[in-house]
Amino acid sequence: MSTAIGYSRLLESFCVSSSKSYDSVFKCITPPPIDIDQYALRLGVYYYCSEEAIISAAVISRRIHAVDPLLFCNSSIHKIMAASLLVATKLVDDVHYRNSYYAECAGVVVEELNLLELTLLQTLDYR
Repeated sequence: MSTAIGYSRLLESFCVSSSKSYDSVFKCITPPPIDIDQYALRLGVYYYCSEEAIISAAVISRRIHAVDPLLFCNSSIHKIMAASLLVATKLVDDVHYRNSYYAECAGVVVEELNLLELTLLQTLDYR
């Protein structure tokens, strides 16, 4: 799972200070109790995703960063990771599960994960 750690380090490198970022659906009210490396490992295991999906999630995150760099801060990267990996898993892997399962793994409710997925796709102007 070194790919998952590499992905988490990429997201950390994108972070700006919280004072420069703005409120969005990705921003957590309180910082998550799990660090981003452990969160990446958790999602990599419980999403049952391939290494290719993790790499695709990193590409998706880079594209989001190119469009909106101020979106990334320590309070938002967990949700950005969960949504990017969800989209990448659906695009790359042959088998994927219901969003309710992924939401449980990510530690959010399914309605929030659905909103994160939609917002991510809209940010990328996905058609």
